[in-house]
Amino acid sequence: MVDLELGILNRSAFFTELKTEYQNGVKNNQQALFIALEYDCVCKLRSVICTEHISFLLANLVEVFKAHLPERAILGRSLKEINAYIPNVELSDLNQIIQRLQNAFEMPIYLPNGRMVEVKPKLLSAFLPGILQTPNDPDAVINQLAMFLGHVDQMDQVKTHFHLNEQTLSYLNQRIQIDKLILGAQANDELYVLYQPKVTMGNQGIIGAEALIRWSSPQLGLVSPEQFIQRAEFTGMIQALSLYVLQDAIVLLDRARVHNEQFTVSINLTATCIESGYFIAELEHCVKHSGHPASAFEFEVTETVAIQHYETAIKGLERIHALGCKIALDDFGTGYSSLSWLSKLPLDTLKIDRTFVSNMFNSNADVQIIKAVIALAKACELNVIAEGIETEEQAEVLESLGCEQGQGFYFERPIHPVKLLPLIQAQSHQNAKYKAKAQRASRRLWPNILNKMN
Repeated sequence: MVDLELGILNRSAFFTELKTEYQNGVKNNQQALFIALEYDCVCKLRSVICTEHISFLLANLVEVFKAHLPERAILGRSLKEINAYIPNVELSDLNQIIQRLQNAFEMPIYLPNGRMVEVKPKLLSAFLPGILQTPNDPDAVINQLAMFLGHVDQMDQVKTHFHLNEQTLSYLNQRIQIDKLILGAQANDELYVLYQPKVTMGNQGIIGAEALIRWSSPQLGLVSPEQFIQRAEFTGMIQALSLYVLQDAIVLLDRARVHNEQFTVSINLTATCIESGYFIAELEHCVKHSGHPASAFEFEVTETVAIQHYETAIKGLERIHALGCKIALDDFGTGYSSLSWLSKLPLDTLKIDRTFVSNMFNSNADVQIIKAVIALAKACELNVIAEGIETEEQAEVLESLGCEQGQGFYFERPIHPVKLLPLIQAQSHQNAKYKAKAQRASRRLWPNILNKMN
């Protein structure tokens, strides 16, 4: 019944009590307030403070939580939260209660050894029955609260309070629908891959392409990658999707390298992929049996992923790099990496983030950052490419700054391989004509030298 560590109701006892109180409130036409204090911020400190101090912090959170709630509040512990159920609450009470709690958690906590720790837990609130569906079914209400708690921690990393309103509920329901549908998206042939060309700045010749997965759902329509990539991570589908992209990219290489032997394809990898030994092994198998040199494959990771998951990321990246594949650091300049960390990553390319490119004519600071990235790349003997180029002026300035490769709508939008391959083929024919013409001119100018060389 009671959680021995914190001295409040355990999960089972709390929701049993909530169910009883909720039914009484519905009968009396009274509104209740549910508040959850998410204590994951404390659990993340396990690597730097001892278990006894973790327990001390949790107990302190309970005391602060309880002290700033009405006396009639019922407290209980669940998997990642300390929950409170407050019967008979007016709608106008919410802001006052939340403000008191937020102010209280602004204060630092002092551990028994005198060390000061700042803990700012997230607060989740919902009126009951409020906007919840099936308000007369307490079990359904509890399930909807569990859904709210299970998804809200991924909504916003900055906000400290989330309230379950119409907008939040609609957003959560959409995410749950995406979670369900994405599990069958590949089997139902709803996924496809587009490719955005990468070009040399001077002649705008295509040197490669970035693979970008897309999802066209019969139920949801065209789902943006920003939505479904995150949900694929959450549901465990991201590794299967990434391997699907890799296999599609191999098919493109089969056709593209007939016309351009230097053509490469870039594939984005998430933290989950890089940290998975199974995924890396599958990637190695695909690359080795692709029929193409490993250097034809470039794998992109964002700066945030590389740094936040540094210890595990570097192991996965080193295995990929050892194959002979190229590694690119995407969105460079938007994270918080230090040069010492950067020097330890097995990199071949830095990608200048599109935010700097789009603001370059409005911000001298962004121009200076671009210059610094280009200089850093050259000093480290890394390739550098700018993404998000949308105008001729941007391309010209970037080229003048020493950026030799680019990618963006100015050159080409992400397109289907059926449209990309003719561009590569046409470029190959054009290059062949230039090469033949140059050889004929050379023979006229230096026939004796060329004959000796042949």
